[in-house]
Amino acid sequence: MALKLTKESIDLGIIISDPQPMIAFYRDTLGLEYLNEQPVGPGGVMHRLACGSSVIKLVVPDEPAPPTNPRGTRAQTGIRYITILVSNLEELVQRCEDAGAEFHVPYKEFRPGSWYAQVYDPEGNVIALVQESAESAG
Repeated sequence: MALKLTKESIDLGIIISDPQPMIAFYRDTLGLEYLNEQPVGPGGVMHRLACGSSVIKLVVPDEPAPPTNPRGTRAQTGIRYITILVSNLEELVQRCEDAGAEFHVPYKEFRPGSWYAQVYDPEGNVIALVQESAESAG
């Protein structure tokens, strides 16, 4: 039996070590709405940010996880990046540059009228930001 979704989007949990720069990046640089902070079991805290109807969950465990996040989208198997489709990519790239964020892939056109950039968050996760033209989005 296939999934019977009750929400047309997914929520994403990212285990982090230092919440303040991560919250600042997702909230202040990318402009996501900070929803709340809540405890999580078996111990830790989750910071929830809205990304459309999805939620990005920044989870700080009580016991720090070992650092195992090699940089880059092909550095290891598993989830290596998340993609967010936007209509103001040039503005977001500027905000990331102004905040001192490092780019994995700089702002570039990947097909006529469609642009993307890949930026590292403060803990090395890659966020792909994509703006597609109306013709290529279909």
